[in-house]
Order: sequence, then C-alpha cells, then structure tokens
Amino acid sequence: MKKNLLYILPLLIGCNANNKCPVESSLITSVKPVESFENKEAVSKYNLVAENGRARFETKEGEVIPVISGYLRTDQLLKADFKTPEELEPYFSLAQETNLNFLDIVLQWSSVEINEDEFDFSLVERYLDFAKKYSLKINLIWYGSLVDGESHSANYPNYIFADNKRFSVIRDLFDFGIYGRNNILDWSDPDLLAREQYALYQTMNYVEEWNQNNENYNPVLTVQVGQGADRFQRWRVGQYKVVNPKTNEIFNDIDSWSLVHAYLNEVGKGVKYSSYPAYTRAEFCEQPAVTNYVREIKNLEFIDLVSPTYLQTLSNEKSGISSFVSEYPNMPVLNVENWADDSSYRHLLVNSAMQGSGFTFYTLSNALYYPESPNGAIYHRVDNEVFNSINTRANDIKEASDILLKLKQVSYKAKASNFALFGFDNLISGVQKIYMKDIEANKGLLLDFDADAYGIAIYDNGNLYCASLNDATLTIDNCTIPVAIKGQFEGVSFVNGGNVSLDSNKILNMKAGEVYRVRLTNILDLPSNQVLQTNGYKSINESIRG
Repeated sequence: MKKNLLYILPLLIGCNANNKCPVESSLITSVKPVESFENKEAVSKYNLVAENGRARFETKEGEVIPVISGYLRTDQLLKADFKTPEELEPYFSLAQETNLNFLDIVLQWSSVEINEDEFDFSLVERYLDFAKKYSLKINLIWYGSLVDGESHSANYPNYIFADNKRFSVIRDLFDFGIYGRNNILDWSDPDLLAREQYALYQTMNYVEEWNQNNENYNPVLTVQVGQGADRFQRWRVGQYKVVNPKTNEIFNDIDSWSLVHAYLNEVGKGVKYSSYPAYTRAEFCEQPAVTNYVREIKNLEFIDLVSPTYLQTLSNEKSGISSFVSEYPNMPVLNVENWADDSSYRHLLVNSAMQGSGFTFYTLSNALYYPESPNGAIYHRVDNEVFNSINTRANDIKEASDILLKLKQVSYKAKASNFALFGFDNLISGVQKIYMKDIEANKGLLLDFDADAYGIAIYDNGNLYCASLNDATLTIDNCTIPVAIKGQFEGVSFVNGGNVSLDSNKILNMKAGEVYRVRLTNILDLPSNQVLQTNGYKSINESIRG
C-alpha cells in the first residue's frame, strides 16, 4: 500500500474510485453533513449478543471476542517523547507478549487532518499494520475537540484554533504543555461538528480500504468519542465558571449534558456512516456519572456503548460492573480504564466473573514525559526500548489473560451465578468453598479449592470448565463425574488434549495454566442456605472481597 497517502475532500474534485486525490487539487472549504453521503451503515463484522442477562462481542461464526487491552498514550509518545511512528512497534509486541488481545490507541484529529480538507493516514496505516503483525485488535480512542470535558488545541487541526470567528471558543483558558492551548469550544456549533465528523468519517473509510487490502483482518472493534465526557458537567463548568453564550449564565446541568450529547451523537455519525462498521462508545471517568448518565446517553442513536473507568477496588469492580449489567443487560460493559497496579490481574478476573465484556489496563507503559507512578503502568516507562516489569504484575496479568482467553467461549458467556472465582476471599485460610446455584431449578454444585491459589470454574451446558494460575486441587461435589479431559478452545470448539483422572472421582489436580473440562451428571439439589453457611460455602458474590 502506498505510504503517506494524502486525501483531499473527494466531492467535485475529480478523485479516482479509491478516494485518492492529487495533492495539487483545489480545496473545497465547505463540508456537507455526513447524512448527505451515499454511504450507508454496513452490517457489523462483529455481533453484539445478549444472553442470560449478559452481553458480549462475537464474530459471525460465533467465536467470542473478549476485550483484554492496554491503553497506549501514543499522543504522549509521539509529541512529548518525540518517537517516530516506527518506534511504537515494540509496544505492540509487548502487548502480544503480555497476552493482551487488544490495544487502546489514541488518535488525534490533528494527526490525520493536516490542513483543512487534506488528510494523511500514514500514522493510521502504521497502527493497523502493527496490529495485524502482532495479532491484536484496536479500540480507537478519538481525541478531538472534547477530551476530559475541555478542548486541547494539540488534538484538533490548527485551522480550527486559528479561526475563532468561524469556530467559537466559549471559554479560553491557558497554555497546557504538550496539549496546546486549553479552552472550551462550542460543541453545538454545526460547522465544528461537521468538520470533526467528516474527519472521523474519512479516517474510518481509510480503515476499510486498508482492511480490504489486508484479507479483511477487521482491525478496529470500537471507536471511542468523548474521552471523559462527564468531566465537563461534573468538573469543568464549576472549575472554570463556563458561561452559556445562549443564556449568559453559567451552564446548568441540563444544558451541560445537552452540549455533550450534541458532540457525541454528531461525531459518532462519522463512524456510523463510514464504509467500515464499528461500535461507538463514550467513556466516563466517575462511576456515579456512568450509572446516572447512561440512562440518557444509551438512547443516542449513534453511540452504542457506555464505559466506566477507575473501579479501583475489587469491591468497586464487583458492584460497579454487576449493577451496570443488571440495569442494562443488552449493553456490553467495557471497563475501559483501570489503573495498572499489582492487583490488576485480580480486577480482570472479577470483571469477567461479574459479566463484564472487557477490560483495559491504564496504561501499557508510561511515556517518559508522564510522571511515573508505581500504580500507573503494567511496565516501567521505556528508554531505548527496554521494558521492565513492575514487580510481578506483567506476569500476573499475562497468566490471568491467558486462562480467560483460553476459556473465552465460556468465560465471557456465563452468568455470574455459574462462575466461581477462587482466591478472592481474604478472610479464608485453608480451603475456599463456593457453591453454584440454579444450574437446573434448585440444583447446584459444591466446590472446594486451595485458598492460596487463584482459579476459575465455569458451568456451561453440562460441563464444568476449570483453570488455575497456580498448581491447585479442586473438589467437585453434589454431582456425578463420568469423564474429565484437558484441552482448550480453538474457535468455537473445545479440542480434547487427553483424559484426566480424578482422585476419588471428584478431586481434580490442576496444573497452572492448563484448562480442564469436567462432564457432570446427576446434579443434586443444593442444601439449605443454613447448611451451606454452616459448612462454609459462599456464593460468587459473597466470596469476592477487597
């Protein structure tokens, strides 16, 4: 594919059929709304499936696509660490080595629209090439005119910044380092929204062109618009005393949200009317904003997903994800950012158990520019491309991701009551006991596991799938076990790797990282709650602490 492609607005310019236009073509200064284009939203290459009160992504063939990702601040790496696009390749390799299957990639509007109506997608091409090379998918994080509740001039093209008569600034603020001039643009301005919408539209059309030239690798699953969208109403309005130009008074909550709504929906159209189908999402920094604001935003026509961030304790993770799922069972919960600290792998496992559809560690590795925090990255920031793990967190994440991906056909499909996590009850010493209920009516399983190990057991269609991060033993009771095998999923099928013997026909000796499938018959009714409690058995919800 030709490098450093320059794209000019194709309308009335005489471009060829592939939307490639000569650089010397005259520019068109007005942009028609995306709705006027002939491109129609295509059927997504991925399905959004809701089942058992849980939503997930799948391929057309039914293969589950969990999102286990690391955030990559490419804006800081390029603009502050002065790396070239080619020097970002080691980060993609690092993600693959850590058993991540996605990367969250920042793409600034200013990096694709070089001058008004002149587009250069060489950076996008580099990201897509690296993703394919290292078998990764991409969540594209669009940094446009609304990031963290404000506008940073480094994120949008200079012609927007230079013409404040055409593109209104409703609050000018201050210089902000590599982020440029900090201000707040008018996100109700149709011309601003049309420009940004069109830039994202052209970007996604380019992704589809790349896709057709790369065996339909389908590199991008979601596109995020509105990073930290809740911060405008929750923080910036009061912090900066932002005046609504229509009322000459400080923005109230309703008008604040309306302004953000306009931005999200209009810019989201740039994805939805492009030739490349992807899901759109909005991200919120605070859990209260998610639970309250999602009721409105989920009805926006061009935003598909709402994602919470920073569920910093296991209790937050458990309650935040499960409460969100219970109210919105048809909307996947992508926990798009959580600090990459030493408990990150435990958050990842809890997210899956509580019926989340994906998880992003913030961040894969800090830029040199960014003040390094021991709780801010999977790996230490890198100099001369030497990545160093922080304590054991990279290896812990690698092991947890490995077993979730090996079990993806069940680990991202099971309802919470049929999912057991072991090693998450800090009050237990010795053997941890968990029951699974309502497998059939009141029938259920009794599971005893080594308390000093971390493990998973998932019931699905007559089978119990098991894996552990450590060598461990699992006792499976209240049923009959005719056969047990080891193996793993390849696509939608579980491939038999050989039979496994169980001690006393109920004790499974597990090797770290291996996956087992235990066939179950004659599952009995569970004992009463009083008997369960007396014998030390807890539900999945009761057994997760922290």
